[in-house]
Amino acid sequence: MKNLDNLSRYKIFLAVAECKSISKAAAQLYISQPAVSITVKKLEENLNTTLFFRKSKGVELTEKGRQLYENTKKAFQILLDTEEHLKRSQNTGYLRIAASNVLCKHFLMPYLKEFTGHYPNTDLSITCTVSAK
Repeated sequence: MKNLDNLSRYKIFLAVAECKSISKAAAQLYISQPAVSITVKKLEENLNTTLFFRKSKGVELTEKGRQLYENTKKAFQILLDTEEHLKRSQNTGYLRIAASNVLCKHFLMPYLKEFTGHYPNTDLSITCTVSAK
């Protein structure tokens, strides 16, 4: 895998682009304004391009900066969506049931269908036994 040193820089880049201000992004991220400025400068050096037009009242994305912003935003959204999916898809438990054939067939099965709809990530173990005579 290629070096991902810029990953944290992209988070700062996104904040600056969305705030349209280095100082506002710094406040939002709880880091110093010089640290944000240096990070943006290093990202620009690594990419060999200018990402922002510096103005007296903030910053504005260049064309290349806009391209990077859109793709970085998409990439971070993909990561967030994947994290959420992984959290949801984790096993939420284990249910073990033992019941007679009659109870399983006529009583339990409709409830289990509903249960698995509500709790799809729960492992089920059902043991149906011959009813006592």
